Amino acid sequence: LKMDVFVSLVYKLMEEKYEDDFVDRMHYKYTPLIILLLGSVNIAKVYLGEAINCFQKAEFRPSWVQYSYSYCLIENTYFLRTNESIPIEQETRKERQIAYYQWVPYILILQALIFYLPQLIWRSSNWFTGLHIGNFVQTFLKDKYGERLDENSRKVAKAIDSVTDIRHRYFGIIDVNRYITFLYFIMKITNMIIVLVNMFIYGHFIGEHLFGLNVIKYSGEWRHSGLFPRVTVCDFTINRLGQETNYTVECVLPLNMLNEKIFVLLWYWMLILLVSNMINIVNWIWGLSNRDKFYRTLQNFSDHDRNYQIFFKNLDKRDILLNGSTDFTQDEANRVISTTYCNWDLYVGFRLIKANLNLYTTSKIFDYWCDLQRPYEEQLENEKINQNSNI
Repeated sequence: LKMDVFVSLVYKLMEEKYEDDFVDRMHYKYTPLIILLLGSVNIAKVYLGEAINCFQKAEFRPSWVQYSYSYCLIENTYFLRTNESIPIEQETRKERQIAYYQWVPYILILQALIFYLPQLIWRSSNWFTGLHIGNFVQTFLKDKYGERLDENSRKVAKAIDSVTDIRHRYFGIIDVNRYITFLYFIMKITNMIIVLVNMFIYGHFIGEHLFGLNVIKYSGEWRHSGLFPRVTVCDFTINRLGQETNYTVECVLPLNMLNEKIFVLLWYWMLILLVSNMINIVNWIWGLSNRDKFYRTLQNFSDHDRNYQIFFKNLDKRDILLNGSTDFTQDEANRVISTTYCNWDLYVGFRLIKANLNLYTTSKIFDYWCDLQRPYEEQLENEKINQNSNI
């Protein structure tokens, strides 16, 4: 049953969502897969391999040997450097305990679920807005040979136009045409916060902040640093003839060699995620600030030669903000420019479609969307012309 749950979780992660970009997939898809893979290796080492091996005294019976292994693995051991003697005080021993290695598999599974959570919230919230990027993309992917490219482009353009014209009002806090953008950036910022928290946890969990950099500092002497000790000491008690006898034995932790590699790898992967996410967020902010360049790229790539170009710099911003895209008497050029200027969600939608499809298909959709910005009478006339040409 547990294996079925694990396989179904991996299969769920492998499914393509088509509602985000590559950096987002690094967080919710590749990171959980990497973590689950490392977690499964750790579990296999604990239950199938040899997680701990302790030095046994001559008087130990076979049952005591097994007991000492199990006890020391579960109840923690403590680390001593080669030049240190065993502390007499129990409190000192407790302070030196290594209490993390038993919890590594569970923490890794929890981390995998946490990394998947922001994308799940984004998908759920995005679904309510009607901008179903995943469905739009799959519509084109199902048409492998492009036989229905124009038809699909027209349908998706109509869907985008209807969604981005809806006025989302949530307590008057979020701008009417920036709700989807707000949700998307919340997901990205949440991803970055999760990465930072995980980097801190790795450092605090192991006992050293900026753990990955300290690994470089210690180089090949990790076993002597206390980060991942291979040799530890364990105290336990055995009842002999009604009297409790205390024993202290030296133990070897092969599991820590594996944990060492897992945490080093994950720390540097978190660093890669952090840098990638920061660059990605800056890129998105720059794109939003210069979205007229993106629209001009789509326009220039289109088969349809239009007699206007999309520029924001010379616009009367006050007039556009007052009228926006609600003035249906505007001609196509003015309505396209004013809508693309005011509507951030429109940019997010087209950019995500381009990220999951290609520039040509996105330009076709944008082309049909521009046609929908004509005054209503012109749209009817254009539809009649298209119908006659198809007969």
